[in-house]
Amino acid sequence: GVKPDASGPQVVSLDRPATLRWATGALACLVVLVVAAHHVDSAARLRLVWGSALAGFGVGTFFGVLQLAGQAPEVYGSISPEFPPWWGPSMNDRAATPHVEHWRLLAPSGKPDAGWLAPRIESTIAVGPHVSGPGGQLALACLVLPLAFGLIVQTVAPRGSREPLIVRLRQDNGAAWLSLLGPTFLLGAGLHGYLGGPLLALPVALGLVLAGIGACWRTGNARATLCFAVFGLVALALGSFLGASLGRPNGTPWLADATRWPELADLWKGAWRTGRAHPWMGVGLGAFGVVVPQIKAFDAASTSAQNSALQWWAETGVPGLLIVLAALAWMAWNLPGAWRRVGQADRGLAAALVGALVSFATFSLIHWSIQGIAVALGAAAILGTANRWLAGATDLFIEAG
Repeated sequence: GVKPDASGPQVVSLDRPATLRWATGALACLVVLVVAAHHVDSAARLRLVWGSALAGFGVGTFFGVLQLAGQAPEVYGSISPEFPPWWGPSMNDRAATPHVEHWRLLAPSGKPDAGWLAPRIESTIAVGPHVSGPGGQLALACLVLPLAFGLIVQTVAPRGSREPLIVRLRQDNGAAWLSLLGPTFLLGAGLHGYLGGPLLALPVALGLVLAGIGACWRTGNARATLCFAVFGLVALALGSFLGASLGRPNGTPWLADATRWPELADLWKGAWRTGRAHPWMGVGLGAFGVVVPQIKAFDAASTSAQNSALQWWAETGVPGLLIVLAALAWMAWNLPGAWRRVGQADRGLAAALVGALVSFATFSLIHWSIQGIAVALGAAAILGTANRWLAGATDLFIEAG
């Protein structure tokens, strides 16, 4: 449990159920990362892994657009977590994801001083299968939109061929692949801008710019690369403009709602103070939601810090910070050599991977990301492919003979 005193919340015991749930999810992510790192050894397998993440994102995008158009906030537009079918997500599933709740007094009629305090989860639209609301869709978008851009560029790239684009697209089902990637990329970018606003669209824009620069630099594919990058940036801007004009749905991230910035600042300060108060062990993995009532000054209690970096700092302290810094240093050290080993014809995929990692890391600094298990599994798969490349392999960008 948590024992408050003048210095702030004390260490939460590490055998809490929340920590065990966190460890279970982390173990699943580790398995996915190791499998991806060892078995993605060709461009076909790379497209399988990236395509799986894109397929999940595409489902959320498609149903999210339909839900917003039809004003149907339930999961897939019809499944309410409060009254689900036996196979559908329940309120327990929703409570296990990052959410915002308020404590309210439940009192019998005529007896306002007698009753029970009960948490009430803020109403939010479930974007496709994401019961956590727009946050899960936004985090996944930062990870996969640069990858979708890279796959599109690689599909239309000449790669030494003098044949027209139409002829090349007919080979290896390029037209079918492009007909799926193109709408997913543009609709996903527009939906991201609509739900997240300009601030949360910046990480995706940064990822697309980095992927675009790497994909057109000395690759002979600058024209198509720049066109698709501009299309993505325009879709982001148009979605953000529509969100500001028409209004965003319930569950909009606090960073996209200027009226909630004081609450967000209070939450970030509380997370920072919690990490400073317990620098060596933190408050326990997965235990931030327990500490929130003691560090907030507003009524709303967010079970996440609305910032994955600050939440990681508050839960793990200095050891967790050192782990992240060591991982970032290893990636930065190996990136120049890995980039030089990639051929010019394959740099579109490598640049997309770099853009996705930068976009996801930047998004994690201003919103929650890996706290959603679906997002964490997708990130583990993508990081597995990045691990193989940075460790010295380039076979994942090359078609198996």
